[in-house]
Amino acid sequence: MVKALYLEFKFGDYDWPLLKNSGANEVIIPLETLTRQRLDQLKDCGFKMGISIDSFASRCPADPQATNELKNKLKQALDWKPQRIWLDGFRFGGYWETKGNKIKNIHEPCGWCKNKKRSDILISVASSIREILPWQLPLGYFAVPFKKEEKSEVVEILGQDHFFLSQLFDFISPMIYHRMIGKSVSYISEYISYLKSMTGNTVIPILQTKDMPDNLPDQLSGKEMTKAFQEAVKPPSVGVAWFSWDGAAEKKKAEIISKIFNST
Repeated sequence: MVKALYLEFKFGDYDWPLLKNSGANEVIIPLETLTRQRLDQLKDCGFKMGISIDSFASRCPADPQATNELKNKLKQALDWKPQRIWLDGFRFGGYWETKGNKIKNIHEPCGWCKNKKRSDILISVASSIREILPWQLPLGYFAVPFKKEEKSEVVEILGQDHFFLSQLFDFISPMIYHRMIGKSVSYISEYISYLKSMTGNTVIPILQTKDMPDNLPDQLSGKEMTKAFQEAVKPPSVGVAWFSWDGAAEKKKAEIISKIFNST
């Protein structure tokens, strides 16, 4: 089972013994935060290393320069010899983390994407980047966790057509931050089953460790985190990732995650 922690390095380096004893077997690290010293520390902890890459840095995915920069980031990531790569923000811009029905702050049609089907653009980019990666290196992306039938904007505005994208990726990691999107804990396993049934691909959900965004008071309890984990590991899931270890440490929840992971 994948038991992963997203490491933001938001507050600098970690309490390494605490991290080592977290029960995790894998970490996800943003490419821009990696250093040789951190990598050595993580290896000493015995973790498998996944690298997260900001796909388009708020640029239009149809811009050829954005694709070229993504390819350069992937080449940089390969130098670190990761065991998995996760593409973050592999979509058109838009704020989906809301309890409302509308996706906000969307990427308006520009000179690169106007009159083009956004899902086709992402499929084309995914196909081109696969050509530069070793076939044995697992590649996945963070998925917006709405059903196409309920919120078609995921495909039409954000461009994430999971059915077609799944054919170009080795795994999908839906960001099932259930409290952010106003869903019950049971939605976690429901969505995993939906995504697996639709795509046939490996699913590794990522869960929230605190209420987000940061300006909200945190009311996510340890009990609810445990229930979320239990829902997230139900078949056909192959594991769980938490976003993030920094948030857990900040809200004094590191021991909660350690207890959950170490008892599994």
